[in-house]
Amino acid sequence: MYTINDLRKLLGLSTANQVRNRIEAVKDLIAAELRRGPNNQILVTDAGLSVLRRLQELYDSGLTITQASDVLRASGDINAIKPNHKIEPRFVWFNTKPGRAKCKRGTDRGVAG
Repeated sequence: MYTINDLRKLLGLSTANQVRNRIEAVKDLIAAELRRGPNNQILVTDAGLSVLRRLQELYDSGLTITQASDVLRASGDINAIKPNHKIEPRFVWFNTKPGRAKCKRGTDRGVAG
């Protein structure tokens, strides 16, 4: 089980609020992976950490947190994400309006944006 401070370090974030924002963005996906510890402290399981890592990777590829969480929801089987699962997002499709899709290029992977 990982505390907010543990997650902050593992995800390479600066503040605990950044971790809380990411948990809130995918709360519906990781609800079964959240626990409460001593003093009502938020704890996350290994499976929850895997989802948060994937969210962070999508965010680092150029998506907003909202867009990244939408991609995770659209990807289907969240339970298939294993700890230390690595993705290489080059092009991620997300809906901007009903019936329309937009392509976001991953600029941190050497793809011109």
